[in-house]
Amino acid sequence: MYRMVLMTAFMVLGLVFSGCVVSKSTYMALEKDFQDQLAQSNQQLNEFKKQIERLEVELNKSKTNFSGLEVEKRKLETEKLQLSSNIDNIKDNIEQLKDDLQRKQTIITTQKKVIAQVNETKKNIEHSLKKQIASQEIKLEEMEGKLKLTFVDKILFNSGSADLNVKGKEALLQIADTLRNQTQNYNNIRVEGHTDNIPIADGPIKKIFPSNWELSSARAISVIRFLEVEGGIDPTRLCISAYSYYRPVDTNDTPEGRSQNRRIEIILTP
Repeated sequence: MYRMVLMTAFMVLGLVFSGCVVSKSTYMALEKDFQDQLAQSNQQLNEFKKQIERLEVELNKSKTNFSGLEVEKRKLETEKLQLSSNIDNIKDNIEQLKDDLQRKQTIITTQKKVIAQVNETKKNIEHSLKKQIASQEIKLEEMEGKLKLTFVDKILFNSGSADLNVKGKEALLQIADTLRNQTQNYNNIRVEGHTDNIPIADGPIKKIFPSNWELSSARAISVIRFLEVEGGIDPTRLCISAYSYYRPVDTNDTPEGRSQNRRIEIILTP
């Protein structure tokens, strides 16, 4: 279209400069044709400009949409990473829970085994010391998986003595028979010596036992030695504690209470 306008313009100019005589009507017709073509060209040019503007608007929209998509993409990638991290944490928690469950199951199994061992040993001791338990010379107690045998002093020792009497030896042999091979059930055997708060009387006994500390210790040692030598208990399973009169289980104000405090305790620990 631009080419046609230019050609018409050159034709008009050519006719003018060539000196050719052109009628006015012809000139007017040519000028009108030129003006029409020029107007048409301007119209098309405006249309092109509008199209270009529309394309620019659409391009800007596309750029905006693309930027938005890029932002959304980065957001989704961040969320993906977070979800992956959460999944890993959940997997770790699941593994931890599995480990905790396994440990608890192991503990429960062990506790059941300990309970069974306690019941078995307790039943055997109750059977072997039935008479002494019935007469309350010996008391058998269960304490959180442990067993405690309490002997009042007269069943093991004569007054003021740390030498085991015949009755005490018989009871200890019965206990040794029950515990000798139960190294898995009750591997630790602790013997505790206790007295009442009456001071050691002056005389020959005081030379041997200056205080209740020495008496409680000597009695615990006598029991330990008998369990090892006569009862055949592995000495690595044995230990002693002596408390004098500082851990009473009853009052020291009455003969009955003092009798309860003068005691030997054997603690059996799985």
